[in-house]
Amino acid sequence: MAKHCAVVFLLGLSVLLTACDGNSQQKVEIKPAPKLNKDATQYANDAWQLINQVEPLIESRPVAELDDSVRRPLRDLGNRWMINVKMGDSVTEGNFALCRKSLVSLDAWARAVQKQDQDIAQVKANYLREKALCKAAIDNPKLGNS
Repeated sequence: MAKHCAVVFLLGLSVLLTACDGNSQQKVEIKPAPKLNKDATQYANDAWQLINQVEPLIESRPVAELDDSVRRPLRDLGNRWMINVKMGDSVTEGNFALCRKSLVSLDAWARAVQKQDQDIAQVKANYLREKALCKAAIDNPKLGNS
């Protein structure tokens, strides 16, 4: 019985060592965590660039491509903004929240185009109003932003 246990032990040990040795050839790359930016000014500028980049795609792209080319980038930036810029942070949103609102309005317009809603013109008008407010907030950052 002792010989049987010793054979099983040695067999198990050899399997374990073989498995561990195979992993030693792979190198694990450790990347630093991205720096979180809590400055609403930067997010507003990023929003303005993204808005101007994806706005022309809404009417020129096929409806099936709007999710990947327009809506997903808008939601990604909006989510990062909501997560990283909080009310208790040292830099508050102020009027730059209008740029986040314009991201939401642009997404609503893209969704209305996808669904062929009856009120596409009104949704687009709402977006254009929000976009103008965002531009005014970026052009005058001292008005209501801290």
